[in-house]
Amino acid sequence: MAALGSAGLTIAPQFAGAFYPPGSPQLLTSLCSGLANEWGRTLLAMQVTDKNRKDDYGGIWCPADKTVHGRVGDTIYPFFYLAHTNNDHRYIDASILLYRWIERRVGQPDGSWLNEPQKGAWLGTTVFMAIALCESLKNYGALMDTAFRQDVSDRLKKAGDFIFKTFNIDYGNINYPISAAYGLALLGEVLDVPAYTTRGRQLAHQALKFFTEKD
Repeated sequence: MAALGSAGLTIAPQFAGAFYPPGSPQLLTSLCSGLANEWGRTLLAMQVTDKNRKDDYGGIWCPADKTVHGRVGDTIYPFFYLAHTNNDHRYIDASILLYRWIERRVGQPDGSWLNEPQKGAWLGTTVFMAIALCESLKNYGALMDTAFRQDVSDRLKKAGDFIFKTFNIDYGNINYPISAAYGLALLGEVLDVPAYTTRGRQLAHQALKFFTEKD
């Protein structure tokens, strides 16, 4: 596999040593960090902060489609990561505002989240939102105030119940039950619900039949 170089160039493996001296930071890590920060700043700038735009307020505007897509809630986790790594409270404020948007526009009474803010939209992406919030709570819960941390925990319990009751190995494309295996394991750990952990393990074992052994 070729390694990434500056300006998007690739570096043949036999020459990689010249760019990555022993003990030096990997260039890929630096590139990824730079991209994460660039993307974070861009998404932050596209967040709708005008309260007069009631439906869009708090969401992240898509200039291509001229709308706010339901999946923008996944951005909460990288926002908390950037808040932590950069000691930048703007990303915490943005995460809370974004969380309020997803609850208002795509959150459902049964614990799911719609893929798009429209009636009848796909619910399977609930597992990705649950993972993003779980990872935020697990890794950066200390950055949340008590009320918000409790709000997220309570909401995750509703999402966990939905995933537990709805997902099986035949639910959607295979990436959904496999993601649910991880999501339920994570929910079980963060919320201390053993039933989620057990169900996640069951899905993981059922998913093994979809893997082929390497020759």
